[in-house]
Amino acid sequence: MLTLGIVDNDPLAAQAIEHVLIQRQAPLKVLWSVTGAADAIDLCSRDSCRPNVVLTDMEMPGMGGFALSEALHRRWLDLVIVGMTAFAVDTARMRDVGMSLIVHKDVPTERLVHRIGAAAHDEDAATWVDGGVSAANLVLTETERQVLTLFLKGRTVLAVARQLHMSEGTVKTHMNSAYKKLGVHNRSQAIGLCVKKGII
Repeated sequence: MLTLGIVDNDPLAAQAIEHVLIQRQAPLKVLWSVTGAADAIDLCSRDSCRPNVVLTDMEMPGMGGFALSEALHRRWLDLVIVGMTAFAVDTARMRDVGMSLIVHKDVPTERLVHRIGAAAHDEDAATWVDGGVSAANLVLTETERQVLTLFLKGRTVLAVARQLHMSEGTVKTHMNSAYKKLGVHNRSQAIGLCVKKGII
């Protein structure tokens, strides 16, 4: 099974990716997740901690994805490095720094695993079959989780608004944002998915 190291300055994003891979029984094992490039380089320098693949956020304070890829590739030519971003990036730089590919943060899980598998020449990952819930979509804000948790407890929109000290319109805005991230259309679907995935 391919091993994976995750680098993302947002720990919730890294946790969401790991959670989805475990829940979906994807053929990728997360060895570690860190919030900065220096920690990733340090872990890769230890034989027992060096993964087959490093999945890195492209936009991080200090050393970003391209710089990290260049530093890793210079020392470990066989390490597969995959960038992940929510923004447009200059893919022309990718090959120059030893990065195999760049994926968007809302990529469905199945496609993410397939692309990592293809880059690492791993048939199990490259041909893995799953329904594909986006890992990034499981990263709800704290307020979105609070709203859904209160709905799970049977609260009305008005009751949620009063408890969280916001208007009913703001509650609905948070609800709609959560629906979009989760790929659902109503409250019961959102609550059901979040409970199933352990988000709330």
